Amino acid sequence: MKKNLNNVNILNNKNNKLIKEKEKMKITKKLLINGSLSLTMAVASVIAILPKNADAEKTTQQLENEIQALQSQINDAESQAKNLRDKAKTLQAELAGIEKEKSLIQSQLQISQVQYEKLQKEIKETEENINNNKSALGTILADISLEENITPLERIAGSSNLSQALDHLEYQSSIKDQLVEKVEAIKKDKKRLESKRDEVKLTLENQKTANKALQEKINQQNTLLAKTNGEEAEYSKYAKERGEEKLKLQQEQQELIQRQIRQASGGQIPALLGGTTAYPWNDSNCYVDANAWSWGGYDGNGNDDMGYGCRQCVSYTAWRLLKEKGIRALWWGNANMWPASARRAGFRTGRDPKVGSIGVIMRGAYGHVVWIDSIEGNYVWVSQYNYGGPQGWGHFSRMRVPASTYDTYIYFD
Repeated sequence: MKKNLNNVNILNNKNNKLIKEKEKMKITKKLLINGSLSLTMAVASVIAILPKNADAEKTTQQLENEIQALQSQINDAESQAKNLRDKAKTLQAELAGIEKEKSLIQSQLQISQVQYEKLQKEIKETEENINNNKSALGTILADISLEENITPLERIAGSSNLSQALDHLEYQSSIKDQLVEKVEAIKKDKKRLESKRDEVKLTLENQKTANKALQEKINQQNTLLAKTNGEEAEYSKYAKERGEEKLKLQQEQQELIQRQIRQASGGQIPALLGGTTAYPWNDSNCYVDANAWSWGGYDGNGNDDMGYGCRQCVSYTAWRLLKEKGIRALWWGNANMWPASARRAGFRTGRDPKVGSIGVIMRGAYGHVVWIDSIEGNYVWVSQYNYGGPQGWGHFSRMRVPASTYDTYIYFD
């Protein structure tokens, strides 16, 4: 019996332990859950108060994408503007043809008007002539009518001269016949004049109609031409505005690349040395404006004798290559086109710098090239033109930067 009681007590103790363990587990779970919530809320609170970096600097590739998108818009706008200019030229040529045709019609119209007025005058004169002849004929016929009451025998008998009486009768008959013929001829001439007048009148009306139609066509052509010129001006303006945006992005891109180079070189800013004594282009014969465009130079349009903008990086580097190696890099294009141009010309490219090689930055709209003067471990000393932002445009400089600054090198040995 005692043994059974002990067993019961043991069972009760076990149950009590199990209950306590379950309670502990519930409390622990609750603490864990509450702790997790607290931690989550704490993290969320921290995240919520962290400042957003909304003005994070764009990468050179992002800028390049924007520049390419703008260039695409510029190309489309310039293409549309060109098409509209061509259309305007065609319209202008057609307009000139219509105006010439109208001028001819107006000249013909003036001639027809003169002819019409002349015929009208002639018809009026003919009518007056007919009336005058009819009046004369009427008088003669009246006289003849009175004399017709006298027989020829009576007239001969009453005349002192037989021959004279016969001549008078013959004369009256002849005059009558002549007047009748003349009146008929005049009527016929009048009819001819009226017919010609009607023809000229019809021609005149047709010419007036044609002249009016041509004037309407000229008005329509002028309206279309004005509309076309207006649209062309809008596309040209749009292309110019996008070009200005593109230029700003290109400047931003070049400045970003140069900042990256300075950061890589420990913040070094190249010393602007103005120019070199041997390089042929300077302030006296080549001007670089605020947008980094060259003016003057070999051809008066800002180019040197090898096809590059004077006082630009490509111009200086091409001159240095000719001076040091006797190689003329003619028309190799923008700096970022040089590696491909060099390979086509039979020269090698690689990632390791060599003294007398050319370092190339491929990024940006144009890229950048430099001449490698010397090497110090992982650093290179370079000579260059047109580097360092607006203050460096058109100027010569030297600086020491990591060799990894340049995407590729061009070799000439």
